[in-house]
Amino acid sequence: MAETSVIRKIMRSNNMVAIMVNAGSLREAFDDDKSRVVGSILAIDIVNSTQMKADQPESDWITTYGRVYDLVATESKQFPDARIIKYLGDGMMIHLPNQKAQDAINLAIKLQETLKNYNRDATIKCVCSAAIASGKMVRFSVGGSEDYIGTTVDRAFRLCSAASQNAIFVDGATIDSANLSSVSSKAGDVHSRSTSEYKGDIYKIELKGFKTLVEYYEILWDVARYGLKNQPSRPVAEAPPAAVVHNVVKDAWVRGTVYNAPEGKPISFVRSDAGEEFFAGCDRYIENKQPQAGQVVFFIPSAARKEGELKRATNILVLGETYHWSVDAAPLDRDFVFVSPSGTFELPNVYCHVGESAHGIERGASAALELLENPRKHLPTVRWVKGT
Repeated sequence: MAETSVIRKIMRSNNMVAIMVNAGSLREAFDDDKSRVVGSILAIDIVNSTQMKADQPESDWITTYGRVYDLVATESKQFPDARIIKYLGDGMMIHLPNQKAQDAINLAIKLQETLKNYNRDATIKCVCSAAIASGKMVRFSVGGSEDYIGTTVDRAFRLCSAASQNAIFVDGATIDSANLSSVSSKAGDVHSRSTSEYKGDIYKIELKGFKTLVEYYEILWDVARYGLKNQPSRPVAEAPPAAVVHNVVKDAWVRGTVYNAPEGKPISFVRSDAGEEFFAGCDRYIENKQPQAGQVVFFIPSAARKEGELKRATNILVLGETYHWSVDAAPLDRDFVFVSPSGTFELPNVYCHVGESAHGIERGASAALELLENPRKHLPTVRWVKGT
């Protein structure tokens, strides 16, 4: 492949192009509230770039860089809101606006998938790490070109530096903001991976320049999870179970009705809308709600303990009851949150429309909630009664 125009523009040194920023324009941006925006930053880093330059003739590594940059430009065009902000010699920075965190994840997956194919076919020999951070940042102009600055940008590049080759790391704000049900990969499709299975365990890491540990997740786009730099990859199936992290898994809930609740006994029986019968111990009702015949419930089905027995209903929610839960995810600048029980139950979290007051709610906040039903999707939802 011939040397591209973008390479001719930016490869003026073996590292990065120095850009002179007008101090006045940056100062004006900080003073202008309109410059403070919410969005996602995708950072991409070519792994072992210095060694590549030392080991290969200049014509070879420049050609490799050109192909990687062309790949980023080509794949970014599939996402109309993605904007390549700058090339940094051995890295790239892409911005996506608020509510497009899932596009940032899918773009990162497309890039890693294509690079994996390139390396397998010996088209090029180059691997990258990627990371996404979401939140507030300051937008300003450099010589007529748009750029961004702030801790969100820093977090993306620090996580990218910590990630191993082929890995995609995302911060907690990205998980909160992204519609994970739209995330997909080729390996995920082959293995029928559910929405929750694309998100790895929650970890915390010390990053240079950050006073507190930074939460991050790995996006499990491939058959392996790649982890931190200088650590071996391992199959996704060998990963330990996630800690107490709740995911939005819309198809996990089953709707049904309590058809038998013997008085004085810690048991009940539930019939799903599809007609299947389930055994439901009273200790499986969240917050120990007492079952009564005729109640409409939502539950997570579980296998029978013994052959010939009924399957079991777990994590049972009773329509119309009031629950005291905690906020599990609070997407930035949105009018809703996701909530889940703060006890030991592990179950899909639940959508809760709050309105404008949602903007001041943080993850971990407690609330009183009335369990309702989404009439179109027959899924549980809740009404925000009172925050505590």
